[in-house]
Amino acid sequence: PPEGTFHLDLLTRLGELYDFASLESERLSFAGIAVSVVTRKMLYRMKKATVRPKDWADAAAIVEALGPQED
Repeated sequence: PPEGTFHLDLLTRLGELYDFASLESERLSFAGIAVSVVTRKMLYRMKKATVRPKDWADAAAIVEALGPQED
Protein backbone atom coordinates (compact mmCIF):
# COMPACT_ATOMS: atom_id res chain seq x y z
CA PRO A 1 0.00 0.00 0.00
CA PRO A 2 1.09 3.59 -0.46
CA GLU A 3 2.84 5.28 2.43
CA GLY A 4 1.93 8.65 3.90
CA THR A 5 -1.26 10.21 5.18
CA PHE A 6 -3.19 10.85 1.96
CA HIS A 7 -4.13 8.36 -0.77
CA LEU A 8 -6.35 8.75 -3.79
CA ASP A 9 -7.68 5.78 -5.72
CA LEU A 10 -9.80 6.65 -8.78
CA LEU A 11 -12.15 4.07 -10.23
CA THR A 12 -12.54 4.18 -13.97
CA ARG A 13 -13.94 0.68 -14.36
CA LEU A 14 -15.05 -2.14 -12.11
CA GLY A 15 -14.65 -5.86 -12.40
CA GLU A 16 -17.55 -8.27 -12.62
CA LEU A 17 -18.39 -8.33 -8.88
CA TYR A 18 -19.65 -4.75 -8.61
CA ASP A 19 -21.27 -2.02 -10.66
CA PHE A 20 -21.29 1.68 -9.82
CA ALA A 21 -24.96 1.56 -8.75
CA SER A 22 -24.24 -1.13 -6.12
CA LEU A 23 -21.36 0.68 -4.41
CA GLU A 24 -22.00 1.92 -0.87
CA SER A 25 -20.83 5.53 -0.89
CA GLU A 26 -20.97 8.73 1.08
CA ARG A 27 -20.40 12.43 0.36
CA LEU A 28 -17.44 14.06 2.12
CA SER A 29 -15.93 17.51 1.94
CA PHE A 30 -12.39 17.69 0.60
CA ALA A 31 -10.81 21.15 0.50
CA GLY A 32 -14.32 22.62 0.49
CA ILE A 33 -15.52 20.45 -2.40
CA ALA A 34 -18.13 17.72 -1.89
CA VAL A 35 -16.88 14.41 -3.30
CA SER A 36 -18.39 10.93 -3.43
CA VAL A 37 -16.31 8.16 -1.89
CA VAL A 38 -17.01 4.52 -1.19
CA THR A 39 -17.44 3.67 2.48
CA ARG A 40 -14.53 2.07 4.35
CA LYS A 41 -16.46 -1.19 4.54
CA MET A 42 -17.13 -1.14 0.79
CA LEU A 43 -13.48 -0.35 -0.04
CA TYR A 44 -12.36 -3.23 2.17
CA ARG A 45 -14.80 -5.63 0.47
CA MET A 46 -13.69 -4.50 -2.98
CA LYS A 47 -9.99 -4.84 -2.17
CA LYS A 48 -10.45 -8.22 -0.49
CA ALA A 49 -12.44 -9.68 -3.41
CA THR A 50 -9.84 -9.10 -6.13
CA VAL A 51 -7.16 -11.48 -7.41
CA ARG A 52 -4.34 -8.93 -7.12
CA PRO A 53 -1.95 -9.33 -4.18
CA LYS A 54 -1.57 -5.52 -4.17
CA ASP A 55 -5.29 -5.19 -3.32
CA TRP A 56 -5.04 -7.85 -0.60
CA ALA A 57 -2.23 -5.79 0.95
CA ASP A 58 -4.49 -2.72 0.80
CA ALA A 59 -7.27 -4.70 2.54
CA ALA A 60 -4.83 -5.75 5.27
CA ALA A 61 -3.69 -2.12 5.67
CA ILE A 62 -7.33 -1.02 6.10
CA VAL A 63 -7.76 -3.53 8.92
CA GLU A 64 -4.45 -2.50 10.50
CA ALA A 65 -5.31 1.22 10.37
CA LEU A 66 -9.05 1.12 11.07
CA GLY A 67 -9.72 -2.21 12.74
CA PRO A 68 -11.74 -5.17 11.46
CA GLN A 69 -14.29 -4.37 8.77
CA GLU A 70 -17.50 -6.36 8.47
CA ASP A 71 -17.75 -8.52 5.37
